[in-house]
Amino acid sequence: YARLLDRGPWLLYDNEEDPHQLDNKIDNPEYHDVRERLENRLEELLSEANDPGATQRIREYRESRRPTN
Repeated sequence: YARLLDRGPWLLYDNEEDPHQLDNKIDNPEYHDVRERLENRLEELLSEANDPGATQRIREYRESRRPTN
């Protein structure tokens, strides 16, 4: 899992099924829960490290990518 704020989409690969990382799963609905879990954990780690990171920009980017029903 990787976040690229200024250089394109977020990255999420299934390294067991796709060891060459050719199929980005970030927008795949089947991986939604995995993406959310990893994002939440990353925010926890940033908080524990007292590192504000770019959390507001990250949240805004996430919201902009959510599908509207």
